[in-house]
This record gives sequence, C-alpha cells and structure tokens, in this order.
Amino acid sequence: MSSPKSLIRRKAAKAVVTHTAHGALAKVRRRPARTASLLTAGALLGAAVGFLLGRRTAPTPSPAPAATAGPTPVRDATPSAGPAVTPVGSAAV
Repeated sequence: MSSPKSLIRRKAAKAVVTHTAHGALAKVRRRPARTASLLTAGALLGAAVGFLLGRRTAPTPSPAPAATAGPTPVRDATPSAGPAVTPVGSAAV
C-alpha cells in the first residue's frame, strides 16, 4: 500500500492537470483565433530556441582528410649537396 504522502501528491498532481486542461479548453472555446496564434508563436519560438541550443552544444565535425590521387612519393632521406653548377663570380678554385 502507498504511503499517505504519495497518495496526496498523486491526487494533487491529478487536480492540477485536470484544472489546467479545463482552463485551456475554456480559453480555446472563448477565443479560438487568439489561442491558435499564441500556440503557433510559442511553438515557433520553442523550435528556434531548441535549434539554437542544439547547435551550440553539438560537437563540431572534424574536417575530412584530403583525398590523394595516388601514393605519396618517397623522398630521399639524404640532403642535397647543393647546386651542381658553381655560380658566376664565385671564388671556387
């Protein structure tokens, strides 16, 4: 059996839900155009806020590696010895 506190909470929650539903239904009956426009505005605002928060908290995608046309050429590990021709005006004897 439930405790008296949980029973009271459940009844209170049920009363709040029925009261809210009754009030919302009464407003729709009295002013349907206003209710529809407010619900639409609220839905659009909620969607915009949700979209912006989702973009803010989403991880940024890492850039894709560049595709290569073929195998990478292997370079010779030995450094070059310098120019093959001695520049004009040098004092190399």
